[in-house]
Amino acid sequence: MEALRVHGRSVSGLAASLDLFGDRSAVLVPLPGHTPGSAGLFQTTTSGRRMLFCGDAVWNSGAITCCAARTPLARRIADADRPEALRAVERLHRLALDDRELTIVPAHDGDLQERLGHFPSWIS
Repeated sequence: MEALRVHGRSVSGLAASLDLFGDRSAVLVPLPGHTPGSAGLFQTTTSGRRMLFCGDAVWNSGAITCCAARTPLARRIADADRPEALRAVERLHRLALDDRELTIVPAHDGDLQERLGHFPSWIS
């Protein structure tokens, strides 16, 4: 398995990017801190809806709104680079404030995913 090289232009204030299809519909951006190589995925649908799937950078959208890091115990257990993980939360918070049309989707925020309605009911 080969690591992806994310070296393209900055997207929404995030340092670098990798445009997967060359049309800006799916763009990877580094979101370091949680694990080595952590990344987010900007997706623009054919209808124009824009989302950022941020993986485990935060566990729920409330952390983005409040700009809140995980609890000290969770940070110690879950984050490979705690200062960088906090910077990722701060970047997501600023991005949410600067771009109200963007939906940021954390991997573990089932409530938000259910509200988006993109997932079958059997996925919880």
